[in-house]
Amino acid sequence: MAKLTGKSSYIRYNGTRIEITKSTPKVTRELADTTDSGNYDATTDMMHKSQLPVSLQTEISIEGFFDTSATHAAIISQLYSGATAVPVILNLATSTIFGHGNFDISDFETDVPTDESVTFSATLKSNGVFIMGS
Repeated sequence: MAKLTGKSSYIRYNGTRIEITKSTPKVTRELADTTDSGNYDATTDMMHKSQLPVSLQTEISIEGFFDTSATHAAIISQLYSGATAVPVILNLATSTIFGHGNFDISDFETDVPTDESVTFSATLKSNGVFIMGS
């Protein structure tokens, strides 16, 4: 395993530990318009919008590295298959879990090896429920 330098965390991607140096979670909540006549304000003669959350998706952009002697076939094989989402656990530190759920992988990019490690970036998109923590 390559040495960690600077900030670092990891994910478990379908059971395989992969070192990451950056993760940017984004939660998108879809809202349904529930505006009705009860939202009318006679003083301004305006309707004030109201809404309810109806769905959400978690998308996590990650950057990291893997050792050239242990290229993660788990990621590569997912990219070139029609496989469904796999379990992912996102760890902030050894004992701190950000969350977990099933994710699809996309937008994978990699660089040339440097000192026996290869940097990469990818996007993980939730497929079903994302559970925060634990």
